[in-house]
Amino acid sequence: MVNHLKRRRVKLVGPPGGGKRMADASAEMTKRSSYFQQIEEDVKNYATTIQEVTKVLNSFQTKVMTELLKFHQHVEQQLEKLTDGTQVLSRFEDFPAKKLEALRMAATLYSRSK
Repeated sequence: MVNHLKRRRVKLVGPPGGGKRMADASAEMTKRSSYFQQIEEDVKNYATTIQEVTKVLNSFQTKVMTELLKFHQHVEQQLEKLTDGTQVLSRFEDFPAKKLEALRMAATLYSRSK
């Protein structure tokens, strides 16, 4: 029974620098991925549109739900062109993602309450 309890410990960590190699390999696969290439294309092609949406989102304020719904529809029309909105918008540091999420939530909850 004692032999049973004395098992060799297995080293679970790879060789030094293994994490960097994994990160490098992952980055290389990402660069070659047609999906991520399309994301990068969207970042370039829609940068002006995203900057405009950023401005209007940051300045938008209303207490009238019909105005909020119209504004929400306008914003979504601008963003629906993107391959993956979350991925593309994350490339813009100043994009108000929380405000967009709040806008979406408010529009959804109001629409459901009708």
